[in-house]
Amino acid sequence: MILDTIENLDLYVNLHPSFGKVFAYLKTLNFEELKPGRIEVDDDFYINVDNYELKSVQMTNLEVHNAYIDIQIPIENREFVGYKNRKSCRYLKEIHPKQDVTFYKDKFDFSFPLSVGNFVIFFPQDAHSPLIGNGTVKKMVVKVKVK
Repeated sequence: MILDTIENLDLYVNLHPSFGKVFAYLKTLNFEELKPGRIEVDDDFYINVDNYELKSVQMTNLEVHNAYIDIQIPIENREFVGYKNRKSCRYLKEIHPKQDVTFYKDKFDFSFPLSVGNFVIFFPQDAHSPLIGNGTVKKMVVKVKVK
């Protein structure tokens, strides 16, 4: 997992073969003008933009992805996100291979705020529990194909 500010995106360009073009594309976007929906970019990545209802800790589950890396960027408001290393997860809830998501009932080890101006990158080893809080958050989730 990587948590940082948007202006530091380029520091992570060498971590994945597609990150260079992903970050270059993100720089062309006016985040505030993005409408909810899916943006098909190319075979290596796409973007989901949506307004999400935030939930209490008790209503969330840890999730992991095998085929895609998540880059999550809040556009309006903030949320809290729980984290646990995937290898430490013991309580499988459900698997949805077509949606590339596996849920665990484990409790996360720690949580952190994800605010406008920040981003977080979750790799397949990162179990995460997003959308914790009150109210709503508008955010984009960039889905980058694992190579």
